[in-house]
Amino acid sequence: LLLGIVLLRKFNWRESVAAISWTVIVVFVALLPFTLATSPSLPIDVMLHNFNVQETGGNVNSLTTVSQDSYSLWPLVTYFHLGATGVQRMFTPSSDLLIGSLSYQRVSQVRTAVVLLALAGILAIRKRATEGPGAYLPYITLGIVSFLMLMTGILATHFLLALPFILLCRRWLGNTAYFYAVAIWTVTTLIPMYGDMGSVLSAQDYPLLAESRSAITRAVVDLYSSDRFITVGVVANLCAMIWIAVLTLRSTVKPVTVTAA
Repeated sequence: LLLGIVLLRKFNWRESVAAISWTVIVVFVALLPFTLATSPSLPIDVMLHNFNVQETGGNVNSLTTVSQDSYSLWPLVTYFHLGATGVQRMFTPSSDLLIGSLSYQRVSQVRTAVVLLALAGILAIRKRATEGPGAYLPYITLGIVSFLMLMTGILATHFLLALPFILLCRRWLGNTAYFYAVAIWTVTTLIPMYGDMGSVLSAQDYPLLAESRSAITRAVVDLYSSDRFITVGVVANLCAMIWIAVLTLRSTVKPVTVTAA
């Protein structure tokens, strides 16, 4: 959504239509050898199969959790609201009621929609947000970070999607905020990814990495499920999101001026 608005601001409709048309043709020709070797309907078949698996597997609301091992906002909410501890803070069903008749999932959807629509409005009406070279990057980064922190059911691996955009924002964040966001986001993505993986590794299949045989894996799993570390990780991520929001919305990049030597 946000990148789409940026592209519409930077290019007129004629350029957009031409680009889309050529992209469809080029992608079709590039994928033609693969589709002929397999099946033209393969992408649809895969998606339909996944849908059927989820449907017949009873993927009801109670199986959808507030967080699937990621340190988003919700493990902190379940800690204070329900008194949940350990990994249960992340695997609380998102269909549980949070405020009155509103569930965790509904509240997260409303909050996420408000933030993304606000950013979309800024990109649509604020000329300087898309005028300078890469000036839109902080807004896109803030949108991705906010989505990951506010939406329920997010995996730790999804947090990787924000890291490249954070790395591209040093020019707008400054050294302190930049290195803080990069370091925190890296740690709070790696630990739950490794911790969740390490807790299910079999000693028979992975003798060097299994929790029962590896001190490193055991330490990471303990850290991943520690109440104190979860709380610190979530708060640190929230601070990174707020810091990025403040620096992004407070000012935009000044036009680059070239002076004669």
